[in-house]
Order: sequence, then C-alpha cells, then structure tokens
Amino acid sequence: MLLTRLLLLLLLCSTDFCLSFSVIGAGGTIGSFISRHPEATSASASDDPTDAMIVAAVPYNALRDVLLATPVDRRSDLLFLCNGPVGFDDDDVTIQESSCPIAVLFFGINPANGQLIMPKAPTTAIRGKHAARFSKVLADLGVESYCVDGKEEFRRIQLTKLIWTSVYWLLCFTQNCTIGEVNREMEERLIDELLAAGEDRLKTSTSFTQRSRIIADVLEYASHMADVTPSETTASKEFEGRNGWFLRARTNNKIHQLLLLESEIY
Repeated sequence: MLLTRLLLLLLLCSTDFCLSFSVIGAGGTIGSFISRHPEATSASASDDPTDAMIVAAVPYNALRDVLLATPVDRRSDLLFLCNGPVGFDDDDVTIQESSCPIAVLFFGINPANGQLIMPKAPTTAIRGKHAARFSKVLADLGVESYCVDGKEEFRRIQLTKLIWTSVYWLLCFTQNCTIGEVNREMEERLIDELLAAGEDRLKTSTSFTQRSRIIADVLEYASHMADVTPSETTASKEFEGRNGWFLRARTNNKIHQLLLLESEIY
C-alpha cells in the first residue's frame, strides 16, 4: 500500500502531471485570474515539488528580477505571461539561456466586474515546457489555447501581440477614445509601420501571407476589445518592452514617434 502511494505521488508530481502550481504576481489582473484555479498555490519555487510549473504573471521589465530570484535548477519551470519580446534574439541573454516557457495571451479581464473577455480569435498560444499543463489550466478557467512547437511560428504570434499592445493604448490615449473608436486610417498606418519595424528588429522578412495574417489577427483581436481603453499608465511602465522595442529599429518610425511625443511619455 505504501509503495502504491509513493508511485502515485511520483506520477502526480512528474513534469506533465503535477497538479499544483504556483503563481508569481497573483496580485495583478492576470495573476489573480490564474490564481482562481483550484490547483494554484502561493508557494515559493523552493517549496514547490521539483518540476512543478511556476506561472510568472509579471510585467516585462520584472522578468529578469524574477528569473534571478528563482533557484537555477527551477528556472526552466518559470512560465512567463507577458506582452514583451521575451526570448527574442536581442532579449536578455539570461532569459534565453534559461529556456523558459512562454504564453502569449489573447484574452482580457473586465476591470469593472472581473469577468473574462474571451475573443473568438486569435487564440492564446503557449510554447515550451509545461505548455500542455498550462493549456489545461486555461481550459479549466474558460480560456481556449493551443501549444506551439515551431520557434518562427511562435515568434509571429509574439510579434502580433506586441504590435497590438503598442498600437492601441497609444491611439486611444492620443485620441481620447476606446479601441472601437480609433481613427481607422491612423490605425492601419501605425500597424504597418510597427510591423516593418518588427521585421527589422527580428532581422527577418515576412511573406505577404504572414504579413496579412499578422495584420488580420491584430485587427481581429481589437474588434473583440472594442469597448476597452488600454491603460496608458501600464504602457508607460512597460515602455521598453513595448513601444521602446520598436523605436530601436532602423526603419521609419515617424508616425509612431509623433504619437509618442503627443502622448508626452517619449
């Protein structure tokens, strides 16, 4: 009987089957949402079972601090939830070397009532260790997601969300409106400009089909968030991992720069 229990415990705490997981940043909007899951705990990495998933729902500029505060042998269990260029070739080498799993989220939480805003498309994507486990956690919370194996495909998804998070807070703030009310011509021009800047930063040239899909996904996600006004305060705090990343491109950032100057945070 004792042997059976030990074998069951080992099975449940293996990489793919460990039921409990900890959440860093549980006080934030997304972190508190993930913490609603019955298997979420507030245990530290050192207290968790070996190989247990550690969900890090923290801003891009806090990732390195979280990584360095985590025991070396547990860093590959950190699953980062953020909008920044995590793991890009020019990103922090410490994050790259740790091979941390990453999730790109395409859902929101209504700040007024805490309810889930779940768009039909695009779909939340997860890559790396614990991807299947976290996908199951999200499904339990009512969020659709899928696991991505290919690095380039995941990079496209990351760029899509990075463009979205950099475009709409800026348009909404400078035009004093919701996402659904932004000037469509300015929206199209800014998306095109940031897409070109993203290609330059990633040292890649996307095909017409890939470009069309990125633009379509950005617009599709925006259409499901029409009543939302993204936080200028959050965008300002995360500037280097959003708009600041695009500004370091060698391409034309004229519209982007003018809008940032108007916003007075650049």
